[in-house]
Amino acid sequence: MEIDLSIQQVAELTGLSIDTLRYYERIGLIEPVQRAASGHRRYKQADLEWIGLLINLRATGMPISQMIDFAKLHHQGPLTAIERLHLLEQHQHALAQQMQKLQQHGTQLQQKIARKKAVLAQQGITAHTPDQSEAKQEETDPENINEEQRSRFMQRNEQRVALVTGASSGIGEATALALAAQGIRVAVAARRTERLESLVARIQQAGGEALALSLDVTDEQQVQTMVRHLQERWGRLDILVNSAGLMLLGPIAGADTEDWRRMISTNVLGLLYATHAALPLMQAQGGGHIVNISSLAGRIARAGSGVYNATKWGVGALSEALRQECVHDHIRVTVIEPGIVETDLASHITNSAARENALRRKQNITPLQSNDIANAIVYAVMQPLHVNVNEILLVPSEQGG
Repeated sequence: MEIDLSIQQVAELTGLSIDTLRYYERIGLIEPVQRAASGHRRYKQADLEWIGLLINLRATGMPISQMIDFAKLHHQGPLTAIERLHLLEQHQHALAQQMQKLQQHGTQLQQKIARKKAVLAQQGITAHTPDQSEAKQEETDPENINEEQRSRFMQRNEQRVALVTGASSGIGEATALALAAQGIRVAVAARRTERLESLVARIQQAGGEALALSLDVTDEQQVQTMVRHLQERWGRLDILVNSAGLMLLGPIAGADTEDWRRMISTNVLGLLYATHAALPLMQAQGGGHIVNISSLAGRIARAGSGVYNATKWGVGALSEALRQECVHDHIRVTVIEPGIVETDLASHITNSAARENALRRKQNITPLQSNDIANAIVYAVMQPLHVNVNEILLVPSEQGG
């Protein structure tokens, strides 16, 4: 028996789109006996039954490749209803097996999440889940929460410990104050002990908790001792901010190579020593966050700052390699790259021409303030645990190259 139908009529009968029917014709799933210029097709009754079967197969989610195989079997000779049902049952069985595997995988994921939450609860850290309400997420910003939420927020952060190197002035000092304002216990480290003690007093007067650690980051043994002292005092380390740094600019030709050694020792080795000492503690406790202060000079090289550029490019490369190494330890890594900042960094430059040039560039614009960098660091470390802010580049609005 043969029936004349337009493709539109077939689409209405089957619920399939015209484009889908044309595609099925093109790949041979259905084959009209005759196509008229008017758009009508002549179908065998068996083909209409086959179209009905296609609808059933499509409803089961059968991949198109399997449907094509099914069509080939059909065109080798008429399939009985029992043969068609048998093929359909085989596909449904395969789907059931896939569903069972998905359910098992889902159960394993739920168990893993439950175990992770238990570990985080023991550490005093609240896990972030995808179904958190906006109100819960806003708890990360103490300026936008009520007193009850503020209390919970501060209590949670009181369990966290931060170590900031280079904290006697500039970005390090501002970062210590900003972290303490979030309720985080802060250990501040630098060579200038008097400034550290003054900083600790300011934090304590504001209701925070702080610890002064006098050290030179270029001395590996001192750095190891510092981290051990911190562990004995507070038992953990959640945030390490490597802020200690030097910017001793000047041309390479005729340079005082001692400036090079000082920069490399502080900007690279000092950062590595602190990171190396902190990693075992963070790994043992199941997580942490390392923030490395680089610079716009870690992206753009300029004449007269080649060695400084080299140290800051090194910080960027080390940070990304470290991030990749630490993904399974749940240790996040962020590199901060400021442009011109209002600090006393330029005053330490020994080359007089380079020092005057650096000071002049700062005078011609409105530079960033140390608080601007500290706010960026707080933003990065306060993100939910599943978010890693890899890098933040921030420059004064008026700064060019």
